[in-house]
Amino acid sequence: RLTRQSLRLRLIIATEAVLLATLALMSWYGMRLLDESLLSQLRTRVREVEPLLAAAIEPPMASGKIEVLESVLSQIKADESFVHLVIFDASGSIYASRGWDGARPLAQEDSLDQLPPGPAFHHRIALTHEGMNLGSVRYALSLDLLHEGRARLLREGGLIAAAGLVSVFLVMLYLGWAMTRELARINAGAREMAEGNLAIRLVTSAKGELGQLAHSLNTLAASLEARLLEVRANEERLGLVIQGTSDGIWDWDLMSGQRYHSPRFRDLLGYRDEKEFRLAYD
Repeated sequence: RLTRQSLRLRLIIATEAVLLATLALMSWYGMRLLDESLLSQLRTRVREVEPLLAAAIEPPMASGKIEVLESVLSQIKADESFVHLVIFDASGSIYASRGWDGARPLAQEDSLDQLPPGPAFHHRIALTHEGMNLGSVRYALSLDLLHEGRARLLREGGLIAAAGLVSVFLVMLYLGWAMTRELARINAGAREMAEGNLAIRLVTSAKGELGQLAHSLNTLAASLEARLLEVRANEERLGLVIQGTSDGIWDWDLMSGQRYHSPRFRDLLGYRDEKEFRLAYD
């Protein structure tokens, strides 16, 4: 039974708190590693894409072959990883585009220092041909695959963490139950010893500190039982000595208020009635 003061409950709470703190720290660090890994993949993709874009767009743009450029843009846009392409001439005017709605402004360019929060990565590269500035191209790469992979890893990591928490909770519940069961057994035996049943011996399967505690209580009970038997034997011998003497003995313990008298003491005083004697001296 789990109560607010239960050792088992406090042990479980403390363990779960430490585990949660550890999982939170590991999750934070894991998220950093995951984002760095995804950012590294994006950087690699950008390094691969930008030279190919420049090599495909610069020749037809330099020669002024707009039909060839349009065909090149259509082929590039066929790759589903590109959201849109917008080509600007040297004066900054739009020269050609694919997949971009001209009624909407282009999104702000993203940095490769951190993973973009949006669904696409927006960047610009300069276009040159034989040292001549042709303009630039703005492109947007879809990040859907990266975000889907990130979400999948987070879900799987969350499931693993939840399974770990539940497993640790069940293990601690079992261990705490086993430990408190042994403590309850030892406590019950110690209570009987305190009530005077020194013949009882604690039987426990616990090892370590609980086993040592049970052994120490058994040793203490055996020692007290032996001393008690010795005291009782001494009392019996003293009683025989008192009964064998012709002297009468009456004793009054002022601290406890207990009184003792020998049978001979009553006879010497001439009392034959036990009740009358006790009224006078008890």
